[in-house]
Amino acid sequence: MITGELKNKIDGLWDIFAAGGLVNPLEVIEQITYLMFIHDLDDSDNTRAKESAMLGLPYRSIFSDEVKIGERTIDGSQLKWSVFHDFPADRMYSVMQEWVFPFIKTLHADKNSAYSKYMDDAIFKLPTPLLLSKVVDSLDEIYKMMNEIQTADVRGDVYEYLLSKIAQSGRNGQFRTPRHIIRMMVEMMDPSSDEIICDPACGTSGFLVAAGEYLKEKRKDTLIVRALPVSSRTLGVSGECDIVEFHKCEDGVKLFGHRDLYSIYPVEYKKGKAKKSDEDILQLTAQTMCLEEMFSTRIEEGAIFYGETRRREQVYFSSELREEVENMFSEMHEYYKKNYTPKVKKTKACQSCSLKNLCLPKLEKTVSVKKYMSQIFEEDRK
Repeated sequence: MITGELKNKIDGLWDIFAAGGLVNPLEVIEQITYLMFIHDLDDSDNTRAKESAMLGLPYRSIFSDEVKIGERTIDGSQLKWSVFHDFPADRMYSVMQEWVFPFIKTLHADKNSAYSKYMDDAIFKLPTPLLLSKVVDSLDEIYKMMNEIQTADVRGDVYEYLLSKIAQSGRNGQFRTPRHIIRMMVEMMDPSSDEIICDPACGTSGFLVAAGEYLKEKRKDTLIVRALPVSSRTLGVSGECDIVEFHKCEDGVKLFGHRDLYSIYPVEYKKGKAKKSDEDILQLTAQTMCLEEMFSTRIEEGAIFYGETRRREQVYFSSELREEVENMFSEMHEYYKKNYTPKVKKTKACQSCSLKNLCLPKLEKTVSVKKYMSQIFEEDRK
């Protein structure tokens, strides 16, 4: 729940829309939602760029290239909120109407996705440059205050307060669960980080945010990062870790944005059960060696979580495992230099592998690489 100055700022934003001629509360909420999305898109892009720089990883901004709308093009950086909010009112209005709104409608390549279907109807309805300028300034002030407030879900509180200003909200079926009830339900469920949390009717995502905060409280000294990109120049590889846990300690590594030191504990997730061979362990070892190079540290152990047994299997990264990983990648690079594709060792496990479409399981003795690739290109042309 929000009170005080932030509440007054939001009331002021609502008054700006009314004074500018937009009085339909549903249209006001819709326009504010679009503008907040545009603001957050810029914030997210800036954050990811900083994180990639910290980790020494390449990052390509969605604003880095020229954007083409129809037959015209524009420098993508001009579509960033942090850039156009300093433009004169007339120019800002032109950029927002002619470029930013068409741009956000094309962000998702899949035209059948939920995002594309929703954004297909996105219409910029602010009638004048002066109104847009006032709204942008007001939102900047609101975001500044939200960033200063140290609560778990201040943005959710702000959005719920905006919804509460719709006089017909109850009749429109928009009912919000009180935060103390959400908290109680999450505590009763007692979710863990190894479980998948689903809220199919999430609304403003109150339950999901509360569940995330609950997990943080349960692991106060642990940071959990999912889908962390990793790479190693020494090994000549890049990839992605399922989960990396950073545990607070006295002799760990420094993390961007955090004062404490942390040790690193990688965790790989598998759907089935532990295999007789070492392939899962070698995969985790390779990820660990990438992390060691990125953070300039030594990681002694990690774990593999198997979905079938719902247990973690601890893995110690011995010198033998590290040497085997180095030899495997060395062999892989030699194959690549020679343009040699090894014969596929097809097994039943190929059917459940997430990489089966990349691994080319059809490349068996009866089909050459050249013929197989020709078939693929022919299928694409059809």
